[in-house]
Amino acid sequence: MLNIHSKKSIGSFFALLLVAHFWVANCSAAQFSPSLEDPANFIELKNNSQNQIAVLSISGKISKSLYDKIKLNIEKLGNQNIQPGRFIVLIDSMGGDGEAALKIGRLLRKNNAFIFVTNRCASACVYIYAAGVYRSSIPNSIGIHATKITLNDKNSRVVYELNPDLHEVAKKKLMDFDNGSQGFFDEMNINPSFHEKLRSLSTDKLYWLSQNDVKTFGLDGFDSFFVEREFSGFKDAFNKNLSQATFNEKINNTLKQCLYVKNMPHVFAECYKKNLRD
Repeated sequence: MLNIHSKKSIGSFFALLLVAHFWVANCSAAQFSPSLEDPANFIELKNNSQNQIAVLSISGKISKSLYDKIKLNIEKLGNQNIQPGRFIVLIDSMGGDGEAALKIGRLLRKNNAFIFVTNRCASACVYIYAAGVYRSSIPNSIGIHATKITLNDKNSRVVYELNPDLHEVAKKKLMDFDNGSQGFFDEMNINPSFHEKLRSLSTDKLYWLSQNDVKTFGLDGFDSFFVEREFSGFKDAFNKNLSQATFNEKINNTLKQCLYVKNMPHVFAECYKKNLRD
């Protein structure tokens, strides 16, 4: 997906997963009031060399500047913190720039991120969530809709949704992005039926996944490739005395045990660590 600016610099074409009118109608200011420049809050906890856990808290609009901030912070961490199970991401976003979300997703997957949805993850946010080597969400918190092309102003606000049937450039952008997103979900080992579901939906209404949907599409728990490569070492680093089944149960209870401190990422990380070790 590329940015195309008009002569008047009215805005850019983005293949977005964003439903602005739904966002305004259904999310009160108390629940979700992101600015265009919401920072990526990155908190590094240091207890000792063996117990470091890095926490990334993502909230608000997904943008290219957000990707740049996350990339910079991950680079500052150093390799000692990017170990399986020691990089967790807390996310609460109703969407934004789909292309940026794909880049963020690939960056987080490269660094073995464990991703937890603490409130809502809709639209482009789904690309970030899907990238986790471990994924966990609260019930009915994942919202999706079909991809669309919009004309945005210089502040990334949607001015107009373009009809691909009437705009050849928009049609090509939509096809390219759709093909790219299918490849992305394949990379992340998501069930192909998930992308088929996305394509079947309208662009102007969010579909909230049921718990059964989440399981069917492979959007919960550990990625199978991660289990094959890393799970044993990850488990033993936290609690080598537990069986794999018991350890799985413990990590799957993380949100239930720790959600009450979702707005305090460093406390959430301590709760996460304690939950796995006790």
